[in-house]
Amino acid sequence: MLGQGHYGDYAFVLSFISITTIITNAGIFDGTRKYIAETHDRPDWEANVFGFYLKLASGIGIIVSVGLALLAASGVVSRLLGPEFEFYLYISILLLLARQLRSVVRGGLMGLSLEHISESLNVLNKLVFGVAAIALVHFNYGVNGVLIGHITGTMMLVLMGLISLSKRIDLIKSIFTLQRNIPRKDLMSFNFMSFILILFLYSLYHVDVMLVETLAPEDQTGYYRAALVIAEFLWFAPMSLQKLLLHSVADLWNNDQRKRISELSSKLTRYNVLLTALLMMGLAALARDFIPLYYGAEFAPTVTPLLILLPGTFGFSITRPIMGIGQAKGDFRLLIAATGLAAGLNIVLNIILIPRYGMNGAAIATSISYSSMLFLHLSVCKKIGFDPISDLRLAKTTTTIAVSAPVIFGTAWLLPNPYSLIVVPPIGFILYSIVALNIGSISASEIFEITDRFPTPISRYIRLIIRKLNVTKDISVVFR
Repeated sequence: MLGQGHYGDYAFVLSFISITTIITNAGIFDGTRKYIAETHDRPDWEANVFGFYLKLASGIGIIVSVGLALLAASGVVSRLLGPEFEFYLYISILLLLARQLRSVVRGGLMGLSLEHISESLNVLNKLVFGVAAIALVHFNYGVNGVLIGHITGTMMLVLMGLISLSKRIDLIKSIFTLQRNIPRKDLMSFNFMSFILILFLYSLYHVDVMLVETLAPEDQTGYYRAALVIAEFLWFAPMSLQKLLLHSVADLWNNDQRKRISELSSKLTRYNVLLTALLMMGLAALARDFIPLYYGAEFAPTVTPLLILLPGTFGFSITRPIMGIGQAKGDFRLLIAATGLAAGLNIVLNIILIPRYGMNGAAIATSISYSSMLFLHLSVCKKIGFDPISDLRLAKTTTTIAVSAPVIFGTAWLLPNPYSLIVVPPIGFILYSIVALNIGSISASEIFEITDRFPTPISRYIRLIIRKLNVTKDISVVFR
């Protein structure tokens, strides 16, 4: 609805907001989750931690917002980027403050093991944003309307989250009492190291977009950002695991249960590889049909950078949960070093390749940098003290992917649009599941461990389907 040109402006503004959010958040989201989740004998521990982070987030947010307001008023932004960007910046300040509150509220809910509330509210946030943004763009508010949609959805999450928190925490006491009964030095140290790590991490997401805006032809930023959005669909499960593991594994590290951490991380890594590989093959096979449907025919040039980005995005997807476990330990030195190397490589490669190859050069640089994250962080895991690939079942997992890929890509190539989009996903999923179960890259009992937590009628139905898919167990003997 924005069109390619305005979408490029929006992508640039959103990248700027995201990088600024890192500075203002300063590890607050991670710190809130980690420390509220820990067990302590100190009275009112949860309320004190929440109050500390709420005040810290508000204070930093106000200081940064004042600085951005002065920058906008100086006229520098208007001269460099255009007068419309000055107003974008004023709206961005409101969004920045809303995000500060969201990070504390959502982190508090997750730290209290209320993920079913925090993540449901996050879905509501997305829905409210979508409805509000589409309505405002329809009435010709353009990029400003989309930014206002972000603010509306975020504040909805904040208000409803505070209502849920008030049932577990005395919010009045948290806000108006001076938090003395907490280790401020430890909390601030964790925040600072998290800030450095997240700064490097987010630079991997947004520096390339900003460099395309400044170094490539004008019409390429929107196309490139569109490719990134589609590629990052691969992250929906890995990002959830990363967020969950940070506060869920904290107590295991405190009790030095390294063997348990290795068992948990290696099983999750295998699940992550299997799911993400299936999604990557589906996106790659259907890219030429999906992009015009999702963005419109004018975004056809997005296909090439998307295909280049997918291998690197796959590697980064495998890295994300592993990083969450490392963060939970609180030993950031090696995590920062590995992520910093990848971020530095990303900047250098983008500067070299964008002037020569435009958005495709950015895609190559980013894909290489994303892939490097996997190898760098696997080496870090061994030094930290856990092994996330001990149960990867590499031969079986690779065979599952190799057997399924020709059918998925072949079916997508044979069928015209839109039939390919209708037929390939279910056929590919069923075939992939049959192969994975019968080769042994995942077992029926492992699936039942997850699905048995569903309501009884659903779990029974899934058990019946899995038993039908697991047609033979003889094939797996070959790979033992």
